[in-house]
Amino acid sequence: MPGKYLSKPEPVQIVFKDLTYSVPVKDTSKKSGFFSKRPMAEKQILKGLTGVFQPGRVTAILGPSGSGKTSLINILAGATNRGKIGGDILVNGRKVTGSAIRLISGYVHQDDLILGTMTVKEAVMMSIKLRSPEMSEAERAGKLQEVLSLLQMEKAADTLIGTATMKGVSGGERKRAAIAMEMVTDPSILFLDEPTSGLDAYTAMMVVHILKLLAANGRTVITVMHQPSSEIFHMFDDLMIMTEGKITYFGEASKAVDYYASIGYQCPMYTNPADYIFMNVLFQIENDIAEKNRLTDVITSWESSPQAHELLKVAQQPIVNPITARMLKYRSGFKTQFQFLLKRAWHNVLRNKMIFKARLGQTIFFSLLIGLIYLQIPRKSQISAQIQDYSGSLFFIVVNGFFSTVMPLISVFSEERAVFQREHGSGYYTLKSYYFSKIIVELPINLFIPVIFSSITYWMIGYQADAGKFFIYMLTNVVMSLVGSAFGMFIASLFKQLQVALAVVPLVVLPLMMFGGFFLNNGSAPVYLGWIQWLSPIKYSFAALAKNQFRGLVIQGQDVGEQQLRSLSLDGGFSIFVNIVMMVMLYVVMSIFAFLSLYRLVNSGHGQKLQTRKELKSQLLGNNRVSDAKHTVVSM
Repeated sequence: MPGKYLSKPEPVQIVFKDLTYSVPVKDTSKKSGFFSKRPMAEKQILKGLTGVFQPGRVTAILGPSGSGKTSLINILAGATNRGKIGGDILVNGRKVTGSAIRLISGYVHQDDLILGTMTVKEAVMMSIKLRSPEMSEAERAGKLQEVLSLLQMEKAADTLIGTATMKGVSGGERKRAAIAMEMVTDPSILFLDEPTSGLDAYTAMMVVHILKLLAANGRTVITVMHQPSSEIFHMFDDLMIMTEGKITYFGEASKAVDYYASIGYQCPMYTNPADYIFMNVLFQIENDIAEKNRLTDVITSWESSPQAHELLKVAQQPIVNPITARMLKYRSGFKTQFQFLLKRAWHNVLRNKMIFKARLGQTIFFSLLIGLIYLQIPRKSQISAQIQDYSGSLFFIVVNGFFSTVMPLISVFSEERAVFQREHGSGYYTLKSYYFSKIIVELPINLFIPVIFSSITYWMIGYQADAGKFFIYMLTNVVMSLVGSAFGMFIASLFKQLQVALAVVPLVVLPLMMFGGFFLNNGSAPVYLGWIQWLSPIKYSFAALAKNQFRGLVIQGQDVGEQQLRSLSLDGGFSIFVNIVMMVMLYVVMSIFAFLSLYRLVNSGHGQKLQTRKELKSQLLGNNRVSDAKHTVVSM
């Protein structure tokens, strides 16, 4: 119900005519060659659908797995970024694309991807603050309370969403939190993908009851359902029942049973209509010709029915109410986004105490372990033993500093990556504001951890007791930590699966180690592989630490430091300062690569030209109702 801060949405009708959708798949009928890939073929997902979603009604899209129901809602909501889309989509008589519909709609996905370290209140307030920039703080607080009250979430407002290792809200509360995050923008259209999936019967009914309340307020509510209970089935206003990319029924839910009875499928009394339709009408035994023909008859019966012809008439005469600028969703500016994301990212670090404690504990453990292994090298009697231990300890410290930053960042960001994709795709913030906030929050950690490590290892090992040399040692470790974080972010952004990202790390790090200046004298490296050394942060870090330690090193009256530098081919080349600068440059370059990789991630799979927000607004607000709207994807 509308309140002081939740406004009544403008009614919006969605019409789609002859809608088709196909995706490229591997052609299994043809074999791939030894050096060639299997050729691609087009798989038709949606096959010329025509339908109308009316305002003020809850329409459920039903169908077995693979029927195309989720593909349909993704196209209408502008949430798909691959494949070919054909046909027309109209919003209040204006020909638009799904990307344009995103500006006046909300989409609640099946998987509720919300950052687990946020409370329900914080998650909803994030949506308000980042997507309602024109509101004052008092108005935002008022809208927050109204939405939480409407969705019966007041008691859970201060509870964490929760993660796999952190207890949080229940599944039903998480789903309602996801709905609340979309509701605060007052969308005229609300899409939901299986909102009752994984919920118990009571909670599922509560969610659908909330959808009824939202629709009663004039909103167009469209939800994908798999196999609802009998009680939920009778709560829907309209049904769209699909199979194999085609429609078998589209109309009032209360008339669905009678329609199927009219074509020979009589639902028995006391039977859940949804179960009967799925098991007796839509069910098909794979590769059974008779079943395939029967299902074809069901589809043909609908296409030739009076109900289908009436639906076609409605689609030909759409509502022509104008779309107003007030109906569009807006996004806050860079400063607001950056400040909010910076605060949220810092809270995420502080609330993820287990991860921080594990990383700190690992640092202290390895610091002490390395310190004990190489304890007080100057006390050893043999000069050769001291030189070997100095070189070995320095190289091990470099590699450990790189690995200990890369691995945790990959693990943490891989979990956060899906949330970032969802929030960015929903228009919460830009890639730039997210990435800069992420980098800045990582800085204190990448400073603190190496400082602790350096303070323990330097004095335990017994490097030269010189404050200047200690500072250079610590600075080099700090910069190495930064480089490792950039490498980690880059690798994590390239691969969807954590296991794959972790498996790639050795493939990247081992060549960098081999050309790090310890295992292989870079002066004698093969010409065709020698270029790798210039990409290795391990080389620059080891060179800086070795020059810092060996210069001025005198053991038993002998100037052995310069001799060791010559044996490592480090007596010339870059100075300590230049080596550190080269590491900083690698950090900058890898940070840029990570940014570009994330950019590719959020824009990947777009078979069509990206459209700007201004172009999409023009689709909705322009004066020409019959103007072309090619199916494109918004650049957010």
